[in-house]
Amino acid sequence: MERNTVATPIEDLKEHDLITNGHELGLLRVKSIEPPSGNSTLYKVEVVGLDATDLSKHITMTFYQGSTVQVQQGGAVTRLH
Repeated sequence: MERNTVATPIEDLKEHDLITNGHELGLLRVKSIEPPSGNSTLYKVEVVGLDATDLSKHITMTFYQGSTVQVQQGGAVTRLH
C-alpha cells in the first residue's frame, strides 16, 4: 500500500505524530519534542512504541536541526531521513 508523504523539517514535527525509525521498533508515537538550547543543534524527541511489546517505556531519539522527515498527509510521519 502506497502512502502519500511530504518532506517536512524536524522543526515542524508535532506531538502525537507517528514515526518509524525504519528498523525493528515499528511505529512510534511522538510524546514530546525538546528543541535545541544553547549551542546545541539537536532536537530530543521522546517517543512511545506502538507495535513492539518491549517498548512500553518511553525512549528518546535525537535529530539534528535541519533534518527532514517524511510526513504522511493527515499528520502521521512514516519515515525519517
